[in-house]
Amino acid sequence: MQTALRSTVVPMTSTTGRAFVRLLEWDISTIKQYAVQKGLYTAEEIDAVEVEYKKYLALCIGYPKAALPTPLKFDDLWHQHILFTQDYHAMCQSTCGRYIHHQPFVGDIRIDPNARVEMRAMYLREFGEQPNAMWSVDGLCSPNPNCEGKS
Repeated sequence: MQTALRSTVVPMTSTTGRAFVRLLEWDISTIKQYAVQKGLYTAEEIDAVEVEYKKYLALCIGYPKAALPTPLKFDDLWHQHILFTQDYHAMCQSTCGRYIHHQPFVGDIRIDPNARVEMRAMYLREFGEQPNAMWSVDGLCSPNPNCEGKS
């Protein structure tokens, strides 16, 4: 299951890149196993989902004031990780010194199209081209006020 992690090119020059390195080092194999066991992901895709989930969290760390909508493809992994409260809290503290909040989609809230464009630009700047299957603009939820949990 670890091939996607080994082949990931890691940027190290920015706050986001340094956060991504720390996140890649954080072992979430139990959470991944749980998510696969629940049928949320296949064993073949879970490693790639983990990498993109950690890239998203790195963007939250590197751009804490940004309103980053969460792509649905790895939103379920985030939900599962949060259920492992001690691990999630420890990861947040270890990687950025604070809790990374997650606001689920509620009601008929529309995602600002500019937030999608801005998030894509951040991703391109930090990691290169986005994998379309993971970061589909049709599969976004959670118009978080920002990753600090403040409006």
